[in-house]
Amino acid sequence: MNNDFITLRCPNCGGNLSVSTKSTYLSCQNCGTNHILRNADGRFFLESYASCPICKRNDRSIKVSALYKMGQNTQLIQLLAPPVQPYPRPLKKVSLLFFYLGISFPIIGIAEFLAWSSGNSSISDFLISLGLFLCGAIFIVIHIQKTKKNKKVAKLQLSTYEKSELPRWQKAIERWNLLYYCERDDCIFIPSENFPVNVHNMMGYIYK
Repeated sequence: MNNDFITLRCPNCGGNLSVSTKSTYLSCQNCGTNHILRNADGRFFLESYASCPICKRNDRSIKVSALYKMGQNTQLIQLLAPPVQPYPRPLKKVSLLFFYLGISFPIIGIAEFLAWSSGNSSISDFLISLGLFLCGAIFIVIHIQKTKKNKKVAKLQLSTYEKSELPRWQKAIERWNLLYYCERDDCIFIPSENFPVNVHNMMGYIYK
């Protein structure tokens, strides 16, 4: 056998493992147990990986992402589901009422103006037409201001989403992908942190 490979026995199932001496992590092809390969002055041995911080064993530990991909619709799977990606909150649409009024009033004003200019109406028709044109202009200005304000709010929300909400979710997903679940103790943990958490507290744990 190549000197870069050695044969070790899986401490969990007893199966033989052909391991590269350059490896640091491996999974048993027989039982699926994860191990770390340790080198102590040229002597290699397997150290169990993902051992539960409570029972100190990994024979009932499984990666949360792998458990979730099994697709079983159980309460446990629902609790261990990955955090949903946030999206910018949808804005309320700007009402077109002021826009329509801004168009309608001048049209009515034109009719009043034509009636006054034909000499069939009094000066009051002219004043009414002038007032309608003015009201129409005011309504159009209000609509434009509301539209600008809506765009400003949308830009602010997008900036907050890109700078805060999205990176926070991405970090949570990274932590979720590191999670293991111990069936024996009904807890989740990240091996490098060695800190068990109840499955009901998963979101708080990965978002911390």
